[in-house]
Amino acid sequence: MKKIILSLALASVLLLGCNGKKESEKEVTNAIEKKATEVNDKIKPKPQKMKKQITTSFEVDGKGEMSKSLIEKAAKSVAGVTKAEWNMEKKVLEVSAFDNVDWNLVVHAVVKEGFDSKYNNEKYMAKVEDYKKLPENCRYRTASLKEKGKVTSKKKSRKG
Repeated sequence: MKKIILSLALASVLLLGCNGKKESEKEVTNAIEKKATEVNDKIKPKPQKMKKQITTSFEVDGKGEMSKSLIEKAAKSVAGVTKAEWNMEKKVLEVSAFDNVDWNLVVHAVVKEGFDSKYNNEKYMAKVEDYKKLPENCRYRTASLKEKGKVTSKKKSRKG
């Protein structure tokens, strides 16, 4: 920075001296300061517009601590996501991100990891091959269907 200013000062003095004009020291100093200010303005970084943080939440199926870790990691893998926290009891993922983040990318990252999700009243089902990649203790589909009464265990009745 100092080298630039000194170079400009030297160039100004030489140019002014070559023109045959006799200027006072004050005028030379003013010219140098003006050039230095112009250079500083060009070098100085422009202030960035602050991005606004937004928080939203959506449902994500899963079970256990390992699911929590995988779900949060998948959400955080999307650029702009600053925080992701999955509530195991409520099965809700709360995500904080900059306002320019596409929320569908966050949902799809979680689904691609193998977890079914519900966002904006739309259900997103993980592909079977993605679901099967989940560790055994993270698989939730059979258990969740039993809880909802859609799958019942078959008991053999003993008639005597």
